[in-house]
Amino acid sequence: MSRLRVLITGATGFIGAHVTRSLLEQETRLTLLARETSDLKRLWRVAGTRLDRTELRRVDLGSAEVIRAEMQRARPEVVIHLAADARARASEDEAEAMHALHVGATRALAEASIEVGARLVVLSTSDVYGKLPSPHDAEGEVAPRTPYARTKAEADALLLGPLREQGLSVVVLRPYLVYGPGSQPRQLLPALIAACLAGRDFPMTDGLQRRDFVYVGDVARAVTLAATAAEAVGHVIDICTGTPRQVADVVRLVVDRIQPERGGPVLGATPRPADEPEAHYGDPARAEARLAWKPEVSLEDGIDRTIDACREERSR
Repeated sequence: MSRLRVLITGATGFIGAHVTRSLLEQETRLTLLARETSDLKRLWRVAGTRLDRTELRRVDLGSAEVIRAEMQRARPEVVIHLAADARARASEDEAEAMHALHVGATRALAEASIEVGARLVVLSTSDVYGKLPSPHDAEGEVAPRTPYARTKAEADALLLGPLREQGLSVVVLRPYLVYGPGSQPRQLLPALIAACLAGRDFPMTDGLQRRDFVYVGDVARAVTLAATAAEAVGHVIDICTGTPRQVADVVRLVVDRIQPERGGPVLGATPRPADEPEAHYGDPARAEARLAWKPEVSLEDGIDRTIDACREERSR
């Protein structure tokens, strides 16, 4: 990876900041594409002063012409496409904007990658499996149910179908429930941790659903490996632990560590969405075979790191 030219979209996001840090630690030469309105605070907290060694370009990812120009200027060897609108509960009215980002911008990056001879690594989502039985088959059926999942699934099919036939070298990664320092405040674990630290009640579902929690640092390592792994090209790879954990048990791990004097989770206070799967988890075998990747951070250790980060953020 040393001195490899890499272009990243979505570097200011939760996963993107950790991918940027991972690549900087390996001395890659980075160009970061970010929107004019993107907040750099998370990226600076995660990657720190190493960002001085990157080139940040403020661009409109909605313009295929701009994307092509940036790709021709940077001439990357690897493109890592992380930019996304990950609101799983977005309305159907917002589907057009999601389609422009998830399908339109992805197509433009893929076509420009073919022109410059770059490998394209794209972060998709396990949401494309919908309510299919777990563990899911990464190269099998999908059943997306939301605008976010549908547009991601459409982009995956485009990349691995027509664009691959045109010569695209592509790897599609589908992470499961990613957590860790820097995650969005609205996500389960950071929202729960914040409530416990503040002594507030945290109304939630019964927590009986099972989910595949994967630490953000492990996801970043998978993305980094996908940049060069020969066996990964042309494949979809699930990034997961393969060990589903009941949400209520994960919540108890947080409570046991913080031990709030008041407040905390109120299990069963809110109903579960009717369309939510009871179990949602993957099979990490393909990631091990094609990326030489296994999750390294246990859920317990990952929760400790997330709590520490939340405490540090509160003290600022």
